[in-house]
Amino acid sequence: MFAIHFLCLVNPGDGDGFMSSEFQATLNSKGMHSVPADVAFGSRISIRHHNTQGGYLHSHSHMYPTGSKQQQITLYPHKDENNQWLLENETNPDTGIEGYDVITPPNLVFDGATVKLYHISTDRRLHSHDVRPPVTEEDWQNEAS
Repeated sequence: MFAIHFLCLVNPGDGDGFMSSEFQATLNSKGMHSVPADVAFGSRISIRHHNTQGGYLHSHSHMYPTGSKQQQITLYPHKDENNQWLLENETNPDTGIEGYDVITPPNLVFDGATVKLYHISTDRRLHSHDVRPPVTEEDWQNEAS
């Protein structure tokens, strides 16, 4: 029954946001190109981890109970507003989003650029520490907050 259902399911609807991006790309009027896209500083982005079935880089206002005791950064398998990050230009901070004018051409991310990720929902930036996260004692794993 599921095979028949998915063969007939060709149009986007209210529930398609719960499906993977790969599945959504097969829906009518949801075509996604399999080529790299230009991304500009000031863009809102979601980042997925390829080796974990597409977990999204995710944060929320919960803090680590130990270690840095700062904001938790995790992978989350579903689309959520807490997966949204703002791409900031650290290479040339003067070209950030302050005073952004939609008439000026976009400032595209370029090879070698240094970027910062700003978490929109919690008003914090992504960074790491030389501290073990509470979920592991491995020497090579550090906490991201």
